Amino acid sequence: NQFGKLGDGTTKKQENFIKIGKDKWKEVSTGWYHSAGIKEDGTLWIWGNNSKGQLGDSTNEDKYKPVQIK
Repeated sequence: NQFGKLGDGTTKKQENFIKIGKDKWKEVSTGWYHSAGIKEDGTLWIWGNNSKGQLGDSTNEDKYKPVQIK
């Protein structure tokens, strides 16, 4: 969970599955440092390492919870 890539709002190591928010997810894909997901309503969300702006949200701040990309 380094850089918050699990989307649970922390960087704490997790031993078990976690739920990401209250919404239902259609797809979730994880990488080495960040993750992305599509909710059932078709919206795109990202979280995790963002040191070089790789999440596409116009910032360089890591995201520990999902952030919608518009």
